[in-house]
Amino acid sequence: MTKPILFTYLNNLIAYSIFSLLKIILPKKNYSSGKSILFINSGQIGDLIVSSILFDNEEFLFREYTKIILLVKDDYQELFVAYHGKFLIEFYNYRKYKWNIFYKIKLLIKLRSVGFRYCFNLTAARGILNDEMAILSGAEETLALNSDWKYLKKIFGKRMDSLYKEIIGKDHINEYEKHFTVLNYLVKSPVLSFTSRGNNLFFDLNNLNRRIVEPITQKEKLIVVAPYSSELNRDWPIEKYNPLIGLLINDGFKIILLGSKSQKRKLELFNVSNNEVVVLAGKLKLHEIPTLLNLATLFIGLDSGLTHIALRLNIPTVAIIGGGMHGKFLPAPFISENIKYLSAGCEYFLCEWKCKYHVQKCVADIQTDVVYASILTLLKKD
Repeated sequence: MTKPILFTYLNNLIAYSIFSLLKIILPKKNYSSGKSILFINSGQIGDLIVSSILFDNEEFLFREYTKIILLVKDDYQELFVAYHGKFLIEFYNYRKYKWNIFYKIKLLIKLRSVGFRYCFNLTAARGILNDEMAILSGAEETLALNSDWKYLKKIFGKRMDSLYKEIIGKDHINEYEKHFTVLNYLVKSPVLSFTSRGNNLFFDLNNLNRRIVEPITQKEKLIVVAPYSSELNRDWPIEKYNPLIGLLINDGFKIILLGSKSQKRKLELFNVSNNEVVVLAGKLKLHEIPTLLNLATLFIGLDSGLTHIALRLNIPTVAIIGGGMHGKFLPAPFISENIKYLSAGCEYFLCEWKCKYHVQKCVADIQTDVVYASILTLLKKD
């Protein structure tokens, strides 16, 4: 057994042992008259944007249920600053939950005190920690969307699966479709639309740091590019981005390169000497990014959380997604003339990003002229 596999196994064993002990200390209770729902999503930005389709159905959900909580990591608290719907958005500290037993027990007791009718673990990549929160929430019925044991060895994954009433999304690959099964489970005629620039339950499209952005949004033709994701193996090569940016500048566009503070050096490798290219690395707060995207003529991104925000706002989008997890999140299962998904062929398509090559051909082999042609199509230009 190799060291990484052994470490993962031991980590699972310790987490499962703690879970088993807590299961004894905090025995499951029934709340048959409960009128509350708990949704847990311990994923990242893209995962949370997918779960935001629940907000579109709050009118129907609150006809049947009096209290609905969405529990997410406090790393993404900023994303929900402008949310003003009826859901209660609760945040927890992942590191404290993992390492501090007193914090863990306190959070579980707080959840169990509500008396949930249902608990849905919406997390795309399950692990013992989010399984633990769901199963020990005290809900009468606990359901999960996935048997994706990214952080579980098979022996633990099967055991945790058996503790759920049902793996409700098992017949679907796409995370949006899995969420639709939740809505169909709870609501007779749910709203299953997704893209809407007019949706303002989640985003405040007027909330923007004017000091930073106003000078660059005077131009009508603005393209926002997010060239990097948190996963390096999904990045499109800079040597293909730079010619594309040159073509767009010649067409009269101003380009904003969007990224985190840690990505600033990488972004400065682009052709930023041109006055029509502006780098915003770590200068915008998370809740300000939707406002910036809403001002854009077009967005170019990867298989990342910002691309999901652009789709949520129905902004013309070119998504360079490759084939590693093709269909898991993107392409999304709804038709829109405002979206172009791009991937290149590879014999290891759907490899879950376990690439056999030193570069990911399904992304790296997408040519500049293909991306440019897609942009022109979206902008209805010859």
